[in-house]
Amino acid sequence: MKKFFSNFFSEEKAQAGAVFRLMVDSIIMLAVLIIIISALQQFQGMMQDISTKEFNELMLSAVKLPSGEVIASRELSFPEGRGYTVSNLSALTGEPPRSFVLLSNLSAVEILTNPYSITFNRSVQAKVYAICKPADQLTACKTGCGEGLNPVGDGGICKLDCIEICCNISFGQQISNNDFIQCPPAD
Repeated sequence: MKKFFSNFFSEEKAQAGAVFRLMVDSIIMLAVLIIIISALQQFQGMMQDISTKEFNELMLSAVKLPSGEVIASRELSFPEGRGYTVSNLSALTGEPPRSFVLLSNLSAVEILTNPYSITFNRSVQAKVYAICKPADQLTACKTGCGEGLNPVGDGGICKLDCIEICCNISFGQQISNNDFIQCPPAD
């Protein structure tokens, strides 16, 4: 009988020890999992920051040298909710909003007031293509004199809202020189 009770209590201690070890192992695994998830989120944020920087550099390069050649980025990361407008690109490059046409064939992209605004409906990785050409004569300037403006140069014709270049920016849709869409004419 004595032996029975001593075995019973030692088995109970062993079971309690196993439960305690399992609990400690679970806590350690949870801590490791939290560290991994934090690292992944930080990495994702860094990728988006790098993508934003590369997108900005692509835009500035295309506008700086409007050669009519397509410039392509590597795959860039765009988070859900990220949006681009011709006004954003204008602020970045210093060119008027009319200088930009935005294109995409991605299902994750919503094109609003086509082609002036693009918003990503979900996170996506895509290449961006940019082509800039000198603007043609029809779209280069709105002519006419508004109230309080005096005609200068060009035989007394006022030139307002002038653009020097026209750029097509495509998200995920490869473009070529033949696909070029001229910027909209001035109103």
